[in-house]
Amino acid sequence: MPLSTSQRRWLAVVGIGLYWMLLLTLTHWPGKPEPVHSRQIPHLDKLEHLTAFAGLAALACVGVAAFRPVTPLAFLGIAGVLAAYAALDELTQGWVRNRTPDMRDWIADMLGMAMGIGAFLVARRLLGSHVARTASAPAAD
Repeated sequence: MPLSTSQRRWLAVVGIGLYWMLLLTLTHWPGKPEPVHSRQIPHLDKLEHLTAFAGLAALACVGVAAFRPVTPLAFLGIAGVLAAYAALDELTQGWVRNRTPDMRDWIADMLGMAMGIGAFLVARRLLGSHVARTASAPAAD
């Protein structure tokens, strides 16, 4: 049974809200001191930033689409809000033990945001063409 419009909207708002709260918590959780010769994968945190913001941007697009058509202006609005949030997120990490603001993290956030918006556009196109094909298919008797 398909979800109603109000159920889809509620799910979109709750989903992005929970994801955003999780992201904020993880980026402000006190870090562990890095040993001088860490065995950690180099630049793994940049991949984490990229992935996290790709998810946030895709969810933001879904959230907006639940209420209105997503226009180029809406994409610019999403990008502006997420760019500002990412900058604020980086700046406030300096207040947390063993966390440091890093412009490269912000750049990774922006690349992830672009990927998330791109993924939304691709998914919308693929799903839209699937819906169009299904709607135009002859009914089986």
